[in-house]
Amino acid sequence: MKKLIVTILVSTTFISCSAQSDSSKTKKPKASLLCNHYYNNNKNDSLASTSTGNEANGTLSNAALVPPTGDNFCYFSDQSYLAGRA
Repeated sequence: MKKLIVTILVSTTFISCSAQSDSSKTKKPKASLLCNHYYNNNKNDSLASTSTGNEANGTLSNAALVPPTGDNFCYFSDQSYLAGRA
């Protein structure tokens, strides 16, 4: 009886884990059209990044632009992305 219960629990766990991993592969994050347009127009900045100051009081100029989405991430806010905060 114990073997039957253990077998059922293990197989149920395996099936539910594989079902979750399959569903996560089919859902890719989508960026808004405005974010994609902004990224395509601003991604090729050839100037070197420059940081000045320190951690508490510093600035970063000409930083590389992060894409709005990737294989396992999506930028959290379209409004922030379009304001140049990416």
